[in-house]
Amino acid sequence: MNLSKISPMSAWQILIKPERIPYSIENLGSTISCFNNYDCYRKDFTFLNEQKSKICVSLFFPIKQNINNLDFENLKLNGPCIVYCHSQSGNRVEGNFLKEYCIENGFGLCLFDFNGCGKSEGEYVTLGWREQDDLSQLILILLKDYNVTSIGLWGRSMGAVTCLHYAKRNSMYIRAMVR
Repeated sequence: MNLSKISPMSAWQILIKPERIPYSIENLGSTISCFNNYDCYRKDFTFLNEQKSKICVSLFFPIKQNINNLDFENLKLNGPCIVYCHSQSGNRVEGNFLKEYCIENGFGLCLFDFNGCGKSEGEYVTLGWREQDDLSQLILILLKDYNVTSIGLWGRSMGAVTCLHYAKRNSMYIRAMVR
């Protein structure tokens, strides 16, 4: 890309309207997978953020019991969860590298697409400013609906900024943070 030919308007758009990297839901792995100590179940869901955009989420559950006898619809995590916050032009697939570590250590893993990224609705990112509100809403859902007992945040680039903004207002919910 020749930077000298970029107008101020298009430079602005590069920052807040990054190109979406397409992916298939299969890139997140199968719904049920096996690791050394645990099986893993992936539940996909959505929620509406403050801008009324649909945010897409994948929550991975470590399961140590017989997976065939579980009520997947009402499954609760009842334990700690790592929430991965992706980069500016990333999506939830970016956090897949954490799945094996989290599941084998009995942690849940939550991957989601920020507004304007991946499969979530919306056109723009705000480089962490409004994303902190999406993260806040997601964490409340995890605590209330999935009985998450503690939250660890892992952020990369824009996701790290989002984690810092969130932690400034909500440190009582965070047990660990990697940025």
